[in-house]
Amino acid sequence: MYAIVGAAARSMASGRISHAWDLRGPCATVDAACSSGTLAVHLARQSLRTGECDTALAGGVSLVLGTDHTVGYSAAGMLSAAGRCRFADENADGFIRSDGAGVLVLKRLDQARADGDTIHAVILGSAQASKGRTAKAIIAPSAEGYLQVITRACANAGIAPEQVGYVEAHGNAAPTGDTIELQAIGTAIGTRRAQGQPCLVGSVKTNIGHPEAAGGLAGLIKTALVLRHRSVPASLHCSQPTSSVDWTGLGIAPVRDQLAWPHPGTAIAGVSTYGLSGIFVHILLGEPPLDS
Repeated sequence: MYAIVGAAARSMASGRISHAWDLRGPCATVDAACSSGTLAVHLARQSLRTGECDTALAGGVSLVLGTDHTVGYSAAGMLSAAGRCRFADENADGFIRSDGAGVLVLKRLDQARADGDTIHAVILGSAQASKGRTAKAIIAPSAEGYLQVITRACANAGIAPEQVGYVEAHGNAAPTGDTIELQAIGTAIGTRRAQGQPCLVGSVKTNIGHPEAAGGLAGLIKTALVLRHRSVPASLHCSQPTSSVDWTGLGIAPVRDQLAWPHPGTAIAGVSTYGLSGIFVHILLGEPPLDS
């Protein structure tokens, strides 16, 4: 039992945290592959909205402690021979695995203000969706899945898709996957935006590799900082944007150099994740209130 409680059962991870901190609200270990962290945020937000809790901790963690998955990914040709996540690049050849851990403290906005908390960003809306059988393989993403979850998240937030100025993509540098995601972002958001104001797209995986279950949390934290500082960092290793995407026609643009938030009005951004199990999660963030 010591081995089961200590490490063997994933379900115990969240239970151990609640036990250590005497937390008495909802408690669950979420496993949706690379969408695990963002799905945890989505579920925590629902608990806050229904009053199940007043403060929520939502996190993701991934440690590469064994070789089984690495060997499998390598055999499938999913890992980068160049050792770089080259999201949206003509020569993208897969991802590299990395360790990662991240935790967010979430509260309802009125509660955070009353408590005098520093507010980094506001979650405007979120959605999860399975792609069903809209792709040839269970692990493959589909344009229909991305479009469905982006549309749901915008409806949940009560905003028009064209208000989204930046999307932190899943962007793990799988050439086909990148193309599908970029085309979906362009169709759902970019083509609706004003001419000359493309939706910017980037991926934190170009900076830190792919921390898998924690990847979405890394992207969400990055996006919150983008909105708080109104500054978008460069996505690395994109020397030649992929020719498989009609960037201008889709109204999207890669972020190849750091730039100040270029769009007028309130800054709104999306965080997109996809898990091998077929689960999409999209979270929409807005910049923090001026008084925070």
